[in-house]
Amino acid sequence: MNTEEVKKAAWSGALSNYGRAYLRILLGLITFRMLYQGLSKEDFGFWTLLWSVFGYGILLDFGFGYAAQKRVAEGLAKKD
Repeated sequence: MNTEEVKKAAWSGALSNYGRAYLRILLGLITFRMLYQGLSKEDFGFWTLLWSVFGYGILLDFGFGYAAQKRVAEGLAKKD
C-alpha cells in the first residue's frame, strides 16, 4: 500500500466510526423515549436503577481484568 491508500483507508475508517457513534446515540435516544412512554413510573424506575448498578459495576471493575492479564503475561514470560 502506498501513502495515499493508507490515508484514504484511515479517513474512511474514522468517518465510519464517527457515523456509527452518532447512529448509536440517536438510536439510544429513540429507544429511551419509547421505554419512557411505554413503562409505568415504577417499572421505569426499577430498570433505571438496575442498569445504573450494572453500569457502575462495569465502571468500578477495580482493574481485576488488567491484573489477571498482567499475571498471566508474567507467568508466560517466566515459564511458570
